[in-house]
Amino acid sequence: MPITKEEQAKKQAAYYQANKERIKERDALRSAEIHKRQKVYRENNKEKIAENNKEWRDNNKDKMKTYKQDNKERDAKKMKEYAQTEGGRRTRMVADWNRRGLVPHEDTTLYDIYDNIYLPCTHCMVCNTEFPDSRDRCLDHDHSLNYDNIRQVICQNCNRNDNWRNKI
Repeated sequence: MPITKEEQAKKQAAYYQANKERIKERDALRSAEIHKRQKVYRENNKEKIAENNKEWRDNNKDKMKTYKQDNKERDAKKMKEYAQTEGGRRTRMVADWNRRGLVPHEDTTLYDIYDNIYLPCTHCMVCNTEFPDSRDRCLDHDHSLNYDNIRQVICQNCNRNDNWRNKI
């Protein structure tokens, strides 16, 4: 009586579980051997490989232009998608603070400030208005102290008018 596919899959899974370490070692040795052979081949055939590469480039200039353009478009699309993620917004905000010269206190980073102060803050610390969007909040700092004295997270309006100074 022939073995069914399910029985064969169970046998293979059991064999793999019983011999997992041995299989990993075997695969690592095979991979190392392949890399050694490739390295020796490349060392012994540098001129031939360079000649073949040049010939391919000469014969496929139109493909290379298309390939470069496709990569450029793909990379731009990925960057745009990443910018819309929380990680992208975080990276952009910290880079902006860094460009402006914002220096955190000792033993902290700008990422710590973003994660522990800026992001959790949902209301202006002066007028108590809720932030409808993350772009509406500002990290207030003392400009006279070379940007290293971060005071509070405030709304755009309070930051523009400096009316928070009267409320302190």
